[in-house]
Amino acid sequence: MLEYVINLNVLLSVSLQLFHVAYVLIKFANSPRPDLWVLERSVDFGQTYKPWQYFASSKRDCIERFGQQSIERISNDNDVICTTEYSRIVPLENGEVVVSLVNGRPGAMNFSYSPVLRDFTKATNIKLRFLRTNTLLGHLMGKALRDPTVTRRYYYSIKDISIGGRCVCNGHAESCNAKDPNDPYK
Repeated sequence: MLEYVINLNVLLSVSLQLFHVAYVLIKFANSPRPDLWVLERSVDFGQTYKPWQYFASSKRDCIERFGQQSIERISNDNDVICTTEYSRIVPLENGEVVVSLVNGRPGAMNFSYSPVLRDFTKATNIKLRFLRTNTLLGHLMGKALRDPTVTRRYYYSIKDISIGGRCVCNGHAESCNAKDPNDPYK
């Protein structure tokens, strides 16, 4: 059997400023959504990344790749979960992934008074780490039967990414101007 794994990192810089991210919406184009991937965040301008949410096509993949705790119900505002909702092969084109980082969490109804949730939603950078393509079972083809018309369709295509949130300003700023990374106190 051939294994078709295409690892790819898509890095998004969020205005070089710390934001509270409420949601990430990814619209794919003429490819299926990834089979296995991780949404990650950085709070130190891309120096380090931590998982925000895992995506897999089955609970088994969630457990094997991300651990048993990834399939548990959200009980804390900073739980990193694995969902199977957005890794199905269908639709083959124009699929969407909607990640709400606030809704469904214990502190969602009182965001201002939940320091754990406020910390969990902070990000300066976002990374989409794609680990495996959806293959229409082409990965089951033996080497002798390899069909290049099948395998050349293994790619990712994104047509739009929307990020919703607000700047980290404790609710008191009139505007949310980008900071100078060379002078963080400006």
